[in-house]
Amino acid sequence: MFDRRYLIRSGLLIAASVMMGFTLPAGLWAADEEAAEYDIMPLQPWMLGDTPQDKKRRSDLDIRKEAILRGSESFEAQATKDYLQTYYTRYYFALLTHPRNIGDWPKNRVSLARTLAAPNLQEPPLLQVHDYLVEMIYQTMLPLIRGNYHPAVRCNAMLLLGSLNSQDPVFVGDKKRPPVPLIQSLKVMLDELLNAQQIDGVRTAALVGILRHVELDRQLPDMPGGQRRLVGNNAETMIVDAMLKLLNEKELPEGRSQAGHDWMRRRAVEILGYLGSPGQNNSVLTAFDAILTDNKTPVALRCSAAEAFGRLRFPANAKVAVPDVAKKLATVAAFACQKELQRVEDQEGREAKDALPQPGMGSGYPGMGSGYPDPAYGGMSEMMPGGMPGYGMPSGIPAAKFNPLGYRILLTRRRIAHEMLLVKRGLLGPDATLKAGPSAAAKTSPSAPPPPPKAGLAALVRAGADQTAIDNAVSGIDAIIREVEKSTFNEMKPLITELRAKVRQLEDQCGIVVELPDELVPGATPDALLSSPVDLPEGMPGLEMPAVAGEPPAAEPADQPAAPAPDIPAPAVPVPADAPEPNAGETPKT
Repeated sequence: MFDRRYLIRSGLLIAASVMMGFTLPAGLWAADEEAAEYDIMPLQPWMLGDTPQDKKRRSDLDIRKEAILRGSESFEAQATKDYLQTYYTRYYFALLTHPRNIGDWPKNRVSLARTLAAPNLQEPPLLQVHDYLVEMIYQTMLPLIRGNYHPAVRCNAMLLLGSLNSQDPVFVGDKKRPPVPLIQSLKVMLDELLNAQQIDGVRTAALVGILRHVELDRQLPDMPGGQRRLVGNNAETMIVDAMLKLLNEKELPEGRSQAGHDWMRRRAVEILGYLGSPGQNNSVLTAFDAILTDNKTPVALRCSAAEAFGRLRFPANAKVAVPDVAKKLATVAAFACQKELQRVEDQEGREAKDALPQPGMGSGYPGMGSGYPDPAYGGMSEMMPGGMPGYGMPSGIPAAKFNPLGYRILLTRRRIAHEMLLVKRGLLGPDATLKAGPSAAAKTSPSAPPPPPKAGLAALVRAGADQTAIDNAVSGIDAIIREVEKSTFNEMKPLITELRAKVRQLEDQCGIVVELPDELVPGATPDALLSSPVDLPEGMPGLEMPAVAGEPPAAEPADQPAAPAPDIPAPAVPVPADAPEPNAGETPKT
């Protein structure tokens, strides 16, 4: 049984609407000279027209296309194949290069993914329709990715390419199966990632697709008859080399933001983790070690490296100093806690400095500044003599405390819990959870279920000292997790005090001393919250959509003959010379 939770997540990667959901300032396409910088696939006037005749022509196109996908027309006929190919290559994707339709890319990618995964296309005789569409879309995306089109077009084309499957998933019935990504897409994504002339928006989209390929590939052995395709061959070597090149690129490339560079390096770490290979001569392990031990590397990247370490699959004779690695992972956990606590204290310090005292008001909540009534003295009811009937508390009885900034406490608790979980997965493997492990009594109970196979650093234990080092790190991290899981904290100061005590306990147990660096790396930004792979950084070309649509072409005067249609160049997929042009009118609804 494959992991349905992952497939839901991979659906988000396929959709990736969040990546294209941002908007640019109004008027982006208002200037003709700016729109003229990018190519647009040739379009017939009726494809963008608003007359009833134009709309009907497009509607007729859609109707026939849907009939073909339902099997109403025999796909053995060459005319049917030619129509479907011409529809997508000369009309559907051509529309999506026009300024007024670029914003439709996300929903159209979702629509295409649903079309390809339709149950009727997964079984003969329509399976050949599915395979034909996949190959046609693959060939059509290549010139869009590499051409002089708008960055949003190129980025979305790469996302669509990375989402294609040679076998789409089946979720219901007796023949459930996972998706099998289109292996040809992997080579294209790796090439464009390493292409020095490619824009960063396309590179980030390529990383999303590569991550999807290796994450699904890791699950294939768990399926009936499944077998990994990206290990022990040239594909594994290509992926490892490309990710290590990106991961070891510490200097910020020209034109790329620090946040964007950190995001790309984190995706490289995750890809290497899911691939599971330690690399030739332990090259992957060496790269992870450099990140774990560098306290000037962003916390998010160090925590991702810790989790990815737990996914590596070492040979039985691997020579890894388990106690040393356990200390490094514990150091990352302690550092992450201290960094978050420092951020909170710096924020409260700035707010306290900027707060202006208001005469006649209470002392306020901690971290709120002055100007709010203190609930310890009855809250608002104390400001009004006698209070109001039915409201507040009787005079002299303290009201229950309510902190309007309590969301900050929740944010800190969740952030630290997530970072601790990532480090714990490095120690115990990817299946580790926030829950503490079973007690010693439960482990020895005859009725207790057998323990799961060891993974992560725990799988490399060879001696008692190795196990002790791991137990010390895990117990210290569990103590921090239990503290942040408490919902009784109503103010930040007690939480900080308790967490500092737990961090010192972790340091004492593991024999480490963790100190924050005095200065951040020049040009670095404060660590952002750990995000999912689909949360792309801002400032990347192609990650934003034009907000103002261009003006549609003016309708032809009724008393004049229509202008001759421009010649449409051959699409990316060769169209037979006798292939008919779409004669009804259909478009993705715009």
